[in-house]
Amino acid sequence: MTGRREAALTFLGALLAAVLLLWAVGESWASARGSSAGGLLVLTRHVSGRSAAPVVAAAGIVALAGAAAIPATRRLGRIVAGVLLICTGLAAVVESMLRRASARDDVRRALPARDAVQVHGTPWPWVALFGAVLLVVLGCVLVIRGPRWAALSRRYEAPSAGVRPDAVGAVDEPAGSATDAVTWDALDRGEDPTEGVATPVDSDPQR
Repeated sequence: MTGRREAALTFLGALLAAVLLLWAVGESWASARGSSAGGLLVLTRHVSGRSAAPVVAAAGIVALAGAAAIPATRRLGRIVAGVLLICTGLAAVVESMLRRASARDDVRRALPARDAVQVHGTPWPWVALFGAVLLVVLGCVLVIRGPRWAALSRRYEAPSAGVRPDAVGAVDEPAGSATDAVTWDALDRGEDPTEGVATPVDSDPQR
């Protein structure tokens, strides 16, 4: 697999991880439904992933930054970005696993019902866990393989100081074309174009 294809797949993978993490924290991780006052009042509570797992939400933002760093940085920058993805992804993995169970307790405590309480979990913590694991894998790829990938095209870089702006786009003309034009102009004016041109002197008098 070429470096260009590896960079493209890693870029798309980072975007996918960001979408999964940010989407997961925007959904409900646990819900509870209970009744109070002898069943006359039904109460429902939800705990979102953003409140249950704030590190997962931060990991989604870091995934977006890591995707932007792939085409915009070089060797050292990609290594730093990869290490950041690994650390953030590991933290998101741990929090997704821990908060998947504690979210049910949080939603149960948020429900002031005294009668029957039904608590339900959702699959969104697993989605967040998958996105976090993907983020760790992409971080490892970025650290190991990222420094070998090519950077942005040099057409986006500033021109070097040794190149004059007026020289950009200039077309080299044959040197003889300018000399011929001067010669014909001199002939049109009735002048001898050979005047002032030094004639080679033969240093051997016997010839």
